[in-house]
Amino acid sequence: MFKVGDTVIYGVNGTCEIVEISEFNFTGTETPYYVLRPKGDKGSVIYVPIDNKDLTSKMKYTLDEDEIRELIESVADMEPLWVDNALTRKQHYRDIVANGDRRELICLVKTLYHHEKKVKAKGGKLNMTDEQYYRTALKMLCDEFSDVLKISHEKLIPILTGEKELPPKASA
Repeated sequence: MFKVGDTVIYGVNGTCEIVEISEFNFTGTETPYYVLRPKGDKGSVIYVPIDNKDLTSKMKYTLDEDEIRELIESVADMEPLWVDNALTRKQHYRDIVANGDRRELICLVKTLYHHEKKVKAKGGKLNMTDEQYYRTALKMLCDEFSDVLKISHEKLIPILTGEKELPPKASA
């Protein structure tokens, strides 16, 4: 069970802090909720009913620095997730984003980043759907990884796409 002060990832909302656990009457019955505040949008509040397994399953603890470093290193040689059929690709990418598996999200970012480079070299650009999934996956990863690694989004992107290596871990 999560507690007040925990930092979690909540689906596409990214990194959130649990600021309160309270009962609210939104549906005619007092129900306990986790109250989340997205770190990137202090004006937003998300209410997650504690007894709703579908919604609470979207809440994941953030990884620590060692786990993130290991994850990034483990996907360095992973195969791209490119699917030629646009409808099949859209469904596949939607499933990855909905699942929130960080390994698959990194592969999605790498795939679309490198595909975009190929398309741009020919004078084109990503289609709107691919662009949307690229930005969503990038936001999900960068929100968490930047916060934990203390690296800006801009510096993290080339690391996630395999263009640069992660800087050495700071000494404790």
